[in-house]
Amino acid sequence: MRYSYYPGCSLHGSAVDYQMSIQACCNALKIMLDEIDDWNCCGATAAASEDHRLATLLAARTLAKCSEAPYPIAVSCNACYSRLNQVNAKMARYPEIREEVTAVLAESGLMLVDDYRVKHLLEIFCEDMGLDRLKEQVSQPLINLKVIPYYGCQMVRPRAYDHPEQPTSLDNILTTIGAQVLPFHKKTKCCGAALISTNEPVALKLVQKILDEASQRGADVIAVSCPLCQMNLDAFQDKVNSLFGTAYKLPVVYFTQLVGLSLGISVKKLGLDRGIVPAMPVLRTYL
Repeated sequence: MRYSYYPGCSLHGSAVDYQMSIQACCNALKIMLDEIDDWNCCGATAAASEDHRLATLLAARTLAKCSEAPYPIAVSCNACYSRLNQVNAKMARYPEIREEVTAVLAESGLMLVDDYRVKHLLEIFCEDMGLDRLKEQVSQPLINLKVIPYYGCQMVRPRAYDHPEQPTSLDNILTTIGAQVLPFHKKTKCCGAALISTNEPVALKLVQKILDEASQRGADVIAVSCPLCQMNLDAFQDKVNSLFGTAYKLPVVYFTQLVGLSLGISVKKLGLDRGIVPAMPVLRTYL
């Protein structure tokens, strides 16, 4: 299996540990990721709220960079996945937008194709590779590890392969590697995303609600598939505790880090020593 890979900005900055675990897992599972040459920021959610034209062009340029490659586009960030799919759908539905984008990109020698297959890593693991193949590769199942699957709000909305309210792809991956997946009503609720930098009180309240249910459920860790979700839930636990009088110390890890552990990949290669709330004191008891 081979893909054009769009990491997005975070994976070369604040989410290096996610990138490390993705590369380690995909190498072990024979999933080839060819990073897109000269990719740019997709605009995520912030750009679209300021300038729709610019935001559309940002995502469209990255799509156009894949025009010569015959592979689907693999995306690891929920916001990037949502944004690329939205722009892809917008250009397919509105010919006038596609014409304008095509004209602008042509000035840089770029060309769009008719459609782009944009896939989140969760979809690739579940559908393209398949859970049976993943199970065959598991050498160190995470038996009895109690995990909360947190999808966030962007991966499943508005266009995704999984259910927008009750997604199961992350649940199924975690179950396949031996973990005990706990029921979680807030699996698709917003964590506040970029509001953490513009309206911190609102974002912290959203984070607190997620951490509270996860704690009440008896979770050992929270598993995520988005860099911004991971940062909000992990890096701001001290602020949440100070504001709400709580004492949360829940490790928040990427699903690829847990998959990597089940494949026997080292903690160092998976970046599991980089979290704000340490994960290994909990995880070591299940290895």
